[in-house]
Amino acid sequence: MMAVYRGTDGADNRTGTSLNDRLYGLLGNDTLKGAAGDDYLSGGRGDDSLDGGVGRDQLDGGDGADVLFGGDGDDYLDGGQDSVRDKLYGGAGDDIVQARANDVADGGAGDVDTLILTTDFADIGGDATLYRIDLSGIDGPAFASTGFAAVKAMNFEQANVVIADAAARSTITGSKGHDVIAVSVAEGQTSGVTIRGGAGNDELTGSSLNDVIYGDAGEDIIDGGAGADVLFGGAGSDLFHAVLEFTYPGGPKQAIDTIRDFDADDYILVTDEIYTGFGPSFETLDLTNPFVFGAAPKANSTGGQFLYNTTSGLLSYDPDGKGSEAAIALYKLAGAPVLTVNDFILDI
Repeated sequence: MMAVYRGTDGADNRTGTSLNDRLYGLLGNDTLKGAAGDDYLSGGRGDDSLDGGVGRDQLDGGDGADVLFGGDGDDYLDGGQDSVRDKLYGGAGDDIVQARANDVADGGAGDVDTLILTTDFADIGGDATLYRIDLSGIDGPAFASTGFAAVKAMNFEQANVVIADAAARSTITGSKGHDVIAVSVAEGQTSGVTIRGGAGNDELTGSSLNDVIYGDAGEDIIDGGAGADVLFGGAGSDLFHAVLEFTYPGGPKQAIDTIRDFDADDYILVTDEIYTGFGPSFETLDLTNPFVFGAAPKANSTGGQFLYNTTSGLLSYDPDGKGSEAAIALYKLAGAPVLTVNDFILDI
């Protein structure tokens, strides 16, 4: 059972029932309240106020400067595809909040929410709008300067964050707690993004371009993704995820990431994500003799080996050891810190 209400061209004020309601504001500055039930509220055009109330609600602000309250329950909030500032409040429950440029998003206290951030800004000819996303909490800075499109997110102490089609030179700042942040970039871009994990134990994955990633405080897992990335673990015991990218004869080589602050508390996590038969694989690793360290390291096994140049700090992987295949450079460790077998975690 459901109740359906369709508004007018004016300012409508409507409260739903205990059923699963469908409320459409259409034109005008509307106020829609779902009450109980799993409701769908659509503001349409105008500056609308939507309140889902109790239940698992879906709120769509539409065009205009909208204010959305998810209320109790696991809700989905979308302020609309325009660039006008919307205010999105998830409330209690595990909410999904979709925000765009200029929006303010508040996940609510004490829940594990998902924040989806999208933007249409593209890096065309190097003249792009900077896009900044702040998840550092209610006391974090608000980016509102001319030339910046901003999203300010509050109360995402535990946030699963998906950044889709991020603008070139975007900056994403994590919350105070455990963040899972993965970034993809818009088609046609040439510049990567900057990710800051903030406090807490974070899982940070960069884009396909050249990114800068800071783990900051906490025990973080950092994966630069494709591209030549610059990685900072920060304070705490961090894992740098080494991945073999899919390559093919005559195609581009694997980009080399730079770890700027590897220390004795950090680890390099090795997992195999290439299907057998589709390029070099960590599956060929000689587990009885997996590492060669030295000023000019050379493979000495018939199986795969990691080669670490103790002078330059270059970490490579030779997939066939003494065979004909060339070693693949994975990381450049700034300052050439001392590495031992205990600095690696092999999950293959």
